Formats: sequence, structure tokens, C-alpha cells
Amino acid sequence: FSTLLAVAFLGERLSWIGWVGMAASFAGVAIISLGTGRHLRFEPSVLLIVLAAIGESVYFVLQKPFLDRYSGLELTAYTIWAGTLFMLGYLPALIRELPSARLGPTLSGVYLGLFPAATSYVLWSYALSRAPVSRVTSTLNLTPLLSAAIAFVWLGETLTPVTFVGGAVAIGGVVVLNRWGRERREAAESSRPGG
Repeated sequence: FSTLLAVAFLGERLSWIGWVGMAASFAGVAIISLGTGRHLRFEPSVLLIVLAAIGESVYFVLQKPFLDRYSGLELTAYTIWAGTLFMLGYLPALIRELPSARLGPTLSGVYLGLFPAATSYVLWSYALSRAPVSRVTSTLNLTPLLSAAIAFVWLGETLTPVTFVGGAVAIGGVVVLNRWGRERREAAESSRPGG
């Protein structure tokens, strides 16, 4: 979705091999996401994931122009503080419950705020400030494969053949979009006068 929005609103262009890579990585994600056991199955909850992906894609495309004026750290700080404003309604309950909060859940909340939120978005903004949206967001197609691997190691979940097939297709698509697409652009730029 990010790539489609970047093409439509940011003027990014993909070569035909870029489109093939994007389609392949999307297909790999779909295989992993819909695959359960040895069969493919569609669950209504997948629609929520699609809506979340669309919302995140809009954020990535809207974020890109601001990275010319702000660093990744600044933009992430503004974004997280803006999001925090919508949670201020929960502040009275937080103050009331904090003295009796257990340490484990509290540390889990701190971890979620520092690493999956703040640190990852600073790194994301840094990458996005140095490359086109379509190239950076294509790496997100590796998330379901990495999630499956982490679930295998930490939770003891079983990896199915569908997971491996979807993972291979997703990785192949990301490689095609980023590796070969970039080499063609660099070759074209170096053949220009003064390049």
C-alpha cells in the first residue's frame, strides 16, 4: 500500500521488475498471513490487519516530506507525543493505579514504549529519509516471516510448509525490488554525462 501511495502522491517510479518484486513480496505475505496448517484459510480478522496496513502506509507517505526539515529523532518525537495526547484521558486512572501496579506488566509497558515504538520509529525515519518509500517499506514484507521465526523460538509454535513457502516468496520479492532495481538505476545514472 505504501508503494502505491508513494507512486500516486510522491511521484516515485518503479520499473517493471520493481512491480514484479512488490507483487511477489505481497503474495508471500498473503501466503504466510492466510496459511494455517497445510491449508490456506481466510479469517475476517485479517481485514483489521489490512486496515492497519493501509493506515500505516498513509503515515509513511505523509511522513516522507517532513524528513527534509526534521531529523528522524525529531519527527518520531513529534509523532509519539502527538499520539500520546489522545491517551491523556487515561491519565487519572494511570495515576490511581500506578502505586499498585505489578512490576512485570509495568516493565513490559516500558519495553513496548522504548523499543517497538520509539527506537524502531527513529530507525525507520532514518531509513526513510535516505531512500524512497517504496524501497524502505518493501522490507516490511519480512515481518510475518520474522514473527513466525520468533514464535517458533520463544513460543514453541510449529512452522508449517506454508510458512516456508510464503517466506521464500516474500524474501524473493524484497530482494528483486531492492537489489536488482537499484543496480539498474545506478547503471543508468552512471551512464549519464557527468555521472
